[in-house]
Amino acid sequence: MPSGNANELVLPTVIRDFQIAHPDFQFTIGTDKNIVAATLGTDGKPVYANASGTTPTTTGQANFDQWYRDVTGTNFTVLQSMTLTKLPTGEFQFNDSDYFPIDGLGFGNEGNPRNFHFTSEVRYWFEYKGGETLDFTGDDDVWVFVKKQLAIDLGGVHGAQSAGIVLHAAAATSFGLVIGEVYEIVVFQAERHTTESNYRLTLSGFTSLTSSCVSVSATMMRSFSSSPLHDTGPQSMALRPGTAGAREVLSGLTPSAA
Repeated sequence: MPSGNANELVLPTVIRDFQIAHPDFQFTIGTDKNIVAATLGTDGKPVYANASGTTPTTTGQANFDQWYRDVTGTNFTVLQSMTLTKLPTGEFQFNDSDYFPIDGLGFGNEGNPRNFHFTSEVRYWFEYKGGETLDFTGDDDVWVFVKKQLAIDLGGVHGAQSAGIVLHAAAATSFGLVIGEVYEIVVFQAERHTTESNYRLTLSGFTSLTSSCVSVSATMMRSFSSSPLHDTGPQSMALRPGTAGAREVLSGLTPSAA
């Protein structure tokens, strides 16, 4: 969503806090591709690719399905925003090599100096014009979906890794993109192990928005404010564990008519 400042791009973000005791957190370390299927599920969430088994760093579908869904007693949802700043070269970037957005929130730090166990979800609608670029560097797991299709897979518990996607003509064919149409791009991230957390998201060409995207963002914020939230600051609102209302605000949204 535009911030009213031409040098900033503000994206609503959903953080879900987990306890150290969750089987997929503070578990094991290693790169782990193909945790998720190539297409998002009907609810707009990642689908565990190995429904009847496990992967090197995850313990099965039932536990994975909790990562990006609100589950009473298992996770705690915090609503925040992420501000991308315009670089001299024209791109918009959020860059934090010390990305711990919910220290002291949710289940707390559980005896650690930081809150190391959480997932994040960022959704953004854009009008496809051709040549849009997304680059990500971070840890641990990161998956980027364009039009519900997997574009970047940095799965696993690891140090900062990098990947990118350019939506040129060949990518448009692959993802089924049409010039002038509006699509959703989604970044799912998980921080699952001590002791580092890096998050660098760079967008180029995604910022030429129509009024429909502004309307979507306004709807989001109205939904946030009308839900049973704990206000934890000007850019952070925490839901009670398992509450309805705003807990799935960022999924299922469609642009309003311009």
